[in-house]
Amino acid sequence: MKNFFSGKRLCIILVIIIVIGIIVAVRSCTEKVDADLTIAYIGDELFNSDVFYPAAPEIEAEIDDINGDGKRKIELVTITFNKNITFSQEQSNMAKMTMSMGQGQSRLYFMDKEYCERYADSEILMDISDIAGDREVLTNEQGKIYAISMNGNNNLRRLGLIDTSEVYAAVRAITEMDYINFKNPGPEEMNEAAMDVLMYILNHNDEEM
Repeated sequence: MKNFFSGKRLCIILVIIIVIGIIVAVRSCTEKVDADLTIAYIGDELFNSDVFYPAAPEIEAEIDDINGDGKRKIELVTITFNKNITFSQEQSNMAKMTMSMGQGQSRLYFMDKEYCERYADSEILMDISDIAGDREVLTNEQGKIYAISMNGNNNLRRLGLIDTSEVYAAVRAITEMDYINFKNPGPEEMNEAAMDVLMYILNHNDEEM
């Protein structure tokens, strides 16, 4: 009889644990907000997410709710290289960078010049000559501008990237696979959001966020 109640008690405990797990999982799913736009930083500096997310509403106001979930959300992805990482970590980050560029989830990139130049003639970064103005830029062999310098940009600093001296902004080009991989929002909507955010960061450089 004692073993019976002991076994019954164990079953009750297991059921309670399972129910709690289901409640937590459902709550996580209902509270999860999918990003309308993903921004990526690739470089040697720290892009502080603890600074970025409190400041993000300012640039989120520049985009539409393109995935239709009732909220405007921008996500930050960082791939950081520096002298303190090991060789294996560096190789892992290189793989992450290649995957990020290949998948196309991130549409707006801030990259140190060294990493930006790797994609000069790969047709992965789009021509943004129309918004370059008189800013310092990077051009490919075809003479198209694919990156704009963010040196001294106060908005980017307030978003969490303090040292912008070697940083360039670029927008990922739309590929045929993007139309297959991204439906809601689609690649054109994501790129429009990326351009809206980039234009805001560039043109409101001297204003407080």
